[in-house]
Amino acid sequence: GESSGDGGHSRWQNRSEGIMAQKRNLSDRRHVRAFILEKLRDLEREFGFKVVYAAERSSHVWGTAHQESDHDVKFLYVYPMRSYCKVEQDPMKMKRVYGPRGTQRVQNGKEDMDVEIAGFDLKQAGSMICRADPTMYEILASPIVYKASPLARQFLPFFCLSRLAQHFFNYGNSHLKMLSREKLKPKIQRKELKMYGYTLRAFLSCLWVVRKANIYGSLVESSGNFPILPLEIKKIAKTLSEQDEARVLELVGLIQGKGTEKTLKGFADRKDVQSTFRDTFRDLSQRLQMQGTKDKMAISSSPLSLPSRFSSSLK
Repeated sequence: GESSGDGGHSRWQNRSEGIMAQKRNLSDRRHVRAFILEKLRDLEREFGFKVVYAAERSSHVWGTAHQESDHDVKFLYVYPMRSYCKVEQDPMKMKRVYGPRGTQRVQNGKEDMDVEIAGFDLKQAGSMICRADPTMYEILASPIVYKASPLARQFLPFFCLSRLAQHFFNYGNSHLKMLSREKLKPKIQRKELKMYGYTLRAFLSCLWVVRKANIYGSLVESSGNFPILPLEIKKIAKTLSEQDEARVLELVGLIQGKGTEKTLKGFADRKDVQSTFRDTFRDLSQRLQMQGTKDKMAISSSPLSLPSRFSSSLK
């Protein structure tokens, strides 16, 4: 009876701690949102534009955030009409960094939150949409929205699928080439694990878009019925085989800091992981060519593998 009572107390304590953690997370999110909205209002007053949309584009969206992750916020803004008639144009994009990486870390006796805010004029955003820019797609498709606009999701159907897939592919390919070098640059070494996460996310996003393109064809033709790309890596991975999904989830866990130097090196040394990256790369190369992508693509014919350098990211 005594052991049963101890077990009941333990379960109650764990549940209580879980509830308290949820409340802290909710409180933190509210503080972050309030801080971001305050800074956006400051920017509106400083530059004279109106913020029409703002959303998160960072590890908090991709599902790889850890305790030290910052917030990367993107927003769209529009000037008064007279500003577009001037000979000298107002800035089409801008960026401010707050917190530990910012220039003014302390204001009014308190330190700013670790937040980076970057904005695009609506005209600039339109140009990026026409180029099927993946950054703009992810801004408009983000599930974490700080300032909503009905225009955001209406822009998504105008993205060209083949070009969007190509951008994701080339992004992943360029990162994998950097990671495959015998000697990494110090900047790459410091964030090597995250770089593998970027590479994986780009390839998975490309694969998702290509598969949907086979079904839906042109985004414009399918109107608003086209499903939106899930930005969280775990959600995209659900389209993979169980074995590949397990590898993806393992990598996500390591990026979040749920691993030791030994597990990181062991993950990189495994041949099945190397095979997954190599096979995914080749599969995407073939699929994109079959899609009839007209734009020139930088496809390397050299074999790809994961070097055993994961441990360097912990130093």
